[in-house]
Amino acid sequence: MVPSLITTTGTISSSGVTEAIWDFWRYYEPVREYGPPDCISIHTKLINVADSILRNNTKYTSQLKTAFGLE
Repeated sequence: MVPSLITTTGTISSSGVTEAIWDFWRYYEPVREYGPPDCISIHTKLINVADSILRNNTKYTSQLKTAFGLE
């Protein structure tokens, strides 16, 4: 691309995101459906534990957030 064109007219991505979706759970659906069953079972249990901690605001909420760099 020519730098002078970028500053005067802008650019358009040919494969950019057209709509940002914050909670796009369907992104992981193919992994859940077609991944190794043992791995998916463990992954599902881990998500359920993390969700439970965050929903119920237990004494572990702060520790979990810190572990993922959210606090």
